[in-house]
Amino acid sequence: LIEPVAYAQLLKAASAAIRAADADAQIVAAALAPTVDRGHVAIDEPYFLQRMIAAGAAPAFDIVAIQPFGFGESPANARQAPDVLNFQRAALIRRTLVEAGLADKPLLAARFGWNRNAPSPWGSVTVANQARYAATALDLGWRDWPWLAGMGWAVERPDAPPAAPVWGFALVEPDGT
Repeated sequence: LIEPVAYAQLLKAASAAIRAADADAQIVAAALAPTVDRGHVAIDEPYFLQRMIAAGAAPAFDIVAIQPFGFGESPANARQAPDVLNFQRAALIRRTLVEAGLADKPLLAARFGWNRNAPSPWGSVTVANQARYAATALDLGWRDWPWLAGMGWAVERPDAPPAAPVWGFALVEPDGT
């Protein structure tokens, strides 16, 4: 069961303890999982964030971690909607913060990337597009999204067998090349 209100309560308690030990600590809300679902096993990020904020979590975090994977789409694909999974989902989540009056809180792309293995449950791109999309996304974040505090690639070398789909996010082959 996914419960944003319970997470808000946990975050508030943890934040109070952390700030008691270090008043200057920056609290990062756990990375929201990219999904278009709204049910018992998953809740889309904007709605989860709205529910967290409504439960009083806003003072308990300084940064919201997100995972704006590309899902086979170019980062230049500007579609932003609750039912669209792409890199621009970062901007959709940002709007949620702004609409809640929290424009001062940045986002952190804790993990982003494109999968180069087909078929992939996360969509797939060519090796050349993976590299191009990564560069485009970094440029977009740096140039146009001052509210994006940082970006981390999905995975360097997964702790998984070479045939596992997650290897498609790696920037190297399983043999290290």
